[in-house]
Amino acid sequence: MNVQEQYMTAENALTQSMIHHAVTIMTSWAKDINALDAYSTKLHTLSENAEHIFDWYLAHEDGDREEQIINLTGRAFLLLDELYHKVVKKNNEIDLSVPPFSELMEMVDWEDPTQTVDGFAQLIYVLVAKDNRIDFFPEFQAQFEEAIGDGTVAFSMLLAILDSLQKVKQTNVPLTQILNISRDSFMENLPSSYLYDVLVGEDEERAERLAITYLKGGRMDLVWEDRLQQADAWLLKKLRSKRATAWDYLNYGHCCWILRDDRLMAYENYRSARVMLGSAKEFFAHFRPDRHYLAEKEIPLEQIYIMEDQLLHV
Repeated sequence: MNVQEQYMTAENALTQSMIHHAVTIMTSWAKDINALDAYSTKLHTLSENAEHIFDWYLAHEDGDREEQIINLTGRAFLLLDELYHKVVKKNNEIDLSVPPFSELMEMVDWEDPTQTVDGFAQLIYVLVAKDNRIDFFPEFQAQFEEAIGDGTVAFSMLLAILDSLQKVKQTNVPLTQILNISRDSFMENLPSSYLYDVLVGEDEERAERLAITYLKGGRMDLVWEDRLQQADAWLLKKLRSKRATAWDYLNYGHCCWILRDDRLMAYENYRSARVMLGSAKEFFAHFRPDRHYLAEKEIPLEQIYIMEDQLLHV
């Protein structure tokens, strides 16, 4: 495994509080950068404490055990980031990770997050892409909830992030050169994330705003069920503004087909998206994952396949 693969393995282990596994990888990194002596105490302490906590749990139902594991795993995450960035620098490798979590926390002015937009945006990326980490930083979790208040700042950041990524995509610069996560993976992670729970919860107004955020990102995940009418109106306005993207045409085609059973208008909008994306491969990479949504809305599968055949060559 290369360093990036080791990092992902260790991080996945820590999400399950498998501290020993992560320590094994971190120890090899400490050796690699000739810093084993400097880190041996921290690594040994992590292993010893983890063993003690789990051994104690086998003999006692201690309610404090969970809190101890959370704190210990949080410390392990911070040490993982610290060693990872050092080993990457030493080996002159491309660093595909985000900055250390501790640095991101320091970049944000919690009294006025809008004054440190970049730091707050990066922080949201980490919370979405590595949502599991928030569970191991309970103090920061409370700080984040307090800082965003009604979510206005966080939603503004989400919109700004999406707009930026759309512009980057339009310049044909690989997103991996800008960030280590793509626009799609960013949006895919959000619905099940801690951040989603904080921003939306049971608030319908916030859910509506997040649905619009999804539409700005070219996805309809949150509007399939009960927000298609709103999506239809929003997308039509976007198309008339002459600033529509291929995803706007694709999604509006879905609305035409599902809401009005207007197969012809659906085809015309899909065709526009197909032309803008430039190739059948690129278009179907976005269209085919939506098949099951269309089928759930009672669009016959045979009609979906016929539509795909018609869009293969335009």
